Amino acid sequence: WHQNSSLKDLGCLDPPNVVIYLHGSRITAFGMEKWMKKLWSPPEDFVLILPSAPMRNYTLSKGRSRSVWHDRIALDPNHHHEDLNGIDEISEELAKLVGDIRRLDCCDNLSMGGFSMGAHQAMHAVYRNRISVNKCFNMSTYLIRTSSVFSAVEHRIQSGETLPPLHISHGTQDDITPLSWAEDAYKTFHNSGLECYLETWNHKHDMSKEQLDSLFKWLRTA
Repeated sequence: WHQNSSLKDLGCLDPPNVVIYLHGSRITAFGMEKWMKKLWSPPEDFVLILPSAPMRNYTLSKGRSRSVWHDRIALDPNHHHEDLNGIDEISEELAKLVGDIRRLDCCDNLSMGGFSMGAHQAMHAVYRNRISVNKCFNMSTYLIRTSSVFSAVEHRIQSGETLPPLHISHGTQDDITPLSWAEDAYKTFHNSGLECYLETWNHKHDMSKEQLDSLFKWLRTA
């Protein structure tokens, strides 16, 4: 476990599978680690990095300061607003983190994703901001139907690029970001030609040991 992008022990595995996991909007990296440790422990051949989002005023929290990756003004796939300035600012920092990991020259398999807002940020970073990772994943998140991520993926694939595959994992009883929103994103990505997988689990806006085990099994495979 490495919070706040600490890389000092990355060389202890040869070669490591490194996962950058971005927390959701209702929790910090410390809270995310505590939550995950109650459920599960990462496999021994993985290094899990948990960066913390900066404190910023968050519209969905009535403008209060929260540890969030970017702003949101609505939780609705039919809304047209994406905080691209905030998303791009974080993507620049994530690109530096990925560059630091790559320069260690000890990582054959680097993935990026997260939970809820963190997964949303990761998809923008990987597919729209072109951060180079082997795989991307999202848990319990969604994209607006007019998201610039969809158009970026379509354009890049039509240009002949090979993009990192995407793993989508979602609770069937999610009452914050309903499963149908994830299914819509999956269909749009799939129709664009992106290698994409969708797994569903019998829980709400939550995680389970079985879900994390399945995800990390997928992250390990070539």
